Amino acid sequence: LRVGKDDKSAVRPASGGDVWPVATYPAFPNGPISGGLPCPQTPQCSPSVTHTQASPMAAIAYKFTPDVSTYFRFSTGYQAPGLSVGSQTFKYTEPSTVHSFELGVKSELADHTVRLNLAAFFERWLDQIESIQTVSSSTTEFFNAPRINISGLEFDGAYAPVAGLTFEAAATYLHGSQAAVTNPVPAPAGFPATSAAFHLVALPTWTASFGVTDEIARTSYGVWRVNVQANGTASYYAVPNVDVPVASYWLVNGKLVLGDIPLGSTGGRLEVGAFANNILNKSYNTFVYQIPGPITAGSYGPPRMYGASIAFKYK
Repeated sequence: LRVGKDDKSAVRPASGGDVWPVATYPAFPNGPISGGLPCPQTPQCSPSVTHTQASPMAAIAYKFTPDVSTYFRFSTGYQAPGLSVGSQTFKYTEPSTVHSFELGVKSELADHTVRLNLAAFFERWLDQIESIQTVSSSTTEFFNAPRINISGLEFDGAYAPVAGLTFEAAATYLHGSQAAVTNPVPAPAGFPATSAAFHLVALPTWTASFGVTDEIARTSYGVWRVNVQANGTASYYAVPNVDVPVASYWLVNGKLVLGDIPLGSTGGRLEVGAFANNILNKSYNTFVYQIPGPITAGSYGPPRMYGASIAFKYK
């Protein structure tokens, strides 16, 4: 059981010295912000909040054999009330909480040459803290959105047919749902209307990873290893109120190392290596944003990148 207490306070000066200008948007739950009011002014200038919440966690596990076990876990967490510095209302949101349920199996089979781990989970996200722009990109309101349900499956496996050679694979399937979100403030020109539904962000339907590691040579001065890995993701949304998603992509990475180099009388081992990320020089987005126009902007992941590494382990 974890108990957290958050005490927050914020003060910001009003524009134009110590006086608020005439409000641009009058449609707020607490009414319009009148022009000419002195600062500080509750709740627009000096809000504060105190929140205490308990977060329980419980788990039970059972071993069928020394190499096969199952577990069930219930856990909770919360996000403290939030405040947007670039807000016209300057009000805190309600806290956001998550209840998570997970059932899984972990196993090592065939004389420890096969590893299979499976898990299914369900998350209930209450009062998610969401944001919406108002009069400009720097004027943002935080608000509590409807409940989000997220369910998923996870797989993690490995196979070592011979000593020194290992194949690995991992995959995740995700599904999320949420009722339509109504913007609490009018949307800027060029954006969806106030009743437009938001998208769940950073929630690709699937992600996957495949890799192979091979000890290509064992010598008196060390072990040569090569690793190649491919990582992929389905498309996903980076911004909730933008209809342009980040496109799906795959990346291939590789690494060649000389490890287990004996060094010193204490049994220390040295490892040196060279790596290349995004070997195929894939051009891919990591963030996509739509501004009025419509114009699409975003950021890209790094191109092909080379590097070297060195590590020393001692007993």
